[in-house]
Amino acid sequence: MPNVRFDGFPHTDTYRGSVCNGDPWRAGDVVACTKSEADYLIENWPDAFKIVRARRRKRSDTQPPKDRMIRAPKRG
Repeated sequence: MPNVRFDGFPHTDTYRGSVCNGDPWRAGDVVACTKSEADYLIENWPDAFKIVRARRRKRSDTQPPKDRMIRAPKRG
C-alpha cells in the first residue's frame, strides 16, 4: 500500500473526497491508500498529491529502554 501526501490545492488546504478512508485531509497529511486509489489521486491532481515512502523507525524506538537504576554498593 503506497502512502500518499496531500500538499494542498491553490484555493484550499483541505481535501474532502471519499478516496482513502473518506476523512478530510489537511495539507501535509500522509495517508495509506490502495494502489488504485493512489493512482486516481495522482492522475487527477498531480500538483496536490505525491506518493511518499514510509518513514522507518529509528532503532532506539524498537528497543526497550535501558535499566538506569542506581544500585547500592556491595557490603564487604
